[in-house]
Amino acid sequence: VLEVCEGLAEAHEAGLVHRDIKPGNLFLARRPDGQSSVKILDFGIAKQRARSDSPALTNPGKSLGSPYYMSPEQMLTPASVDERADVWSLGVLLFELLTQRIPFDGESVPQVCANVLAAEPPLPRTLRPELSPALEAIVLRCLEKQPQQRFRTVTDLACALKPFASTTPRSDTLALDDLEPSTERTPPPSFA
Repeated sequence: VLEVCEGLAEAHEAGLVHRDIKPGNLFLARRPDGQSSVKILDFGIAKQRARSDSPALTNPGKSLGSPYYMSPEQMLTPASVDERADVWSLGVLLFELLTQRIPFDGESVPQVCANVLAAEPPLPRTLRPELSPALEAIVLRCLEKQPQQRFRTVTDLACALKPFASTTPRSDTLALDDLEPSTERTPPPSFA
């Protein structure tokens, strides 16, 4: 997940919001030195931040993505999404990696969308009691319905996740030591 954060930080810096982060768009590649590396695939529905001199990459009014991983604002107002939509998707991914379940399920696409928009996610620790309360709080912050209540950037998310990082040699090659949270802060949400 930290490697995904690192790749998304570069995309966001270039003005792109991926809008379709999900397991199927993450590829584990083998590097020549034998180490593995996560690659982010399929920027086909990426949204370029509005600039007066650039056309939209996708139809701004059309909701695109995988419903299980789509943020509420991506479902309701797709033209207004920003980097925090990718933070939401990473929260769904983290929830799934930690619990082996997706947080918002349903029998149909409309039901999944309704759950994303209105239901609260299950508490990860109810599904995996040994999970750290601090890690659970990170996941739940990613899944806040209001974008301003989430981590503002994927770098902020990576900084929060850094204490939980593996000590494998690959994690040492990431630019994690250079990560610093953004200076603009939104108040953290209450998890009571």
